[in-house]
Amino acid sequence: MLAGEPYLGMDAALLTERRRAQCLLAQYNVSTDEQETRMRLLRELVGAVGENVIVQPTFACDYGYNIQFGRNIFINYHCVFRDCACIEISDNVLIGP
Repeated sequence: MLAGEPYLGMDAALLTERRRAQCLLAQYNVSTDEQETRMRLLRELVGAVGENVIVQPTFACDYGYNIQFGRNIFINYHCVFRDCACIEISDNVLIGP
């Protein structure tokens, strides 16, 4: 889809990428208030993470690598990012319920 091709959700590569994201999200969402653990998982999951980023659990997305977070971001509980295409959140953003 990013290359202008039809999106085939059952493509084997996309299934593998979604499974990877789901494993990381499962760890992220059960972590307690361990900001270091969450940041490590977030950096492994998404394309870019700036300084001072807080994403409250539960957090859900398709692939993760299409998401870019700038600096000074707070995202409240239960967010869902449908990242089949790029999602860029710039600096100094607060997202509520």
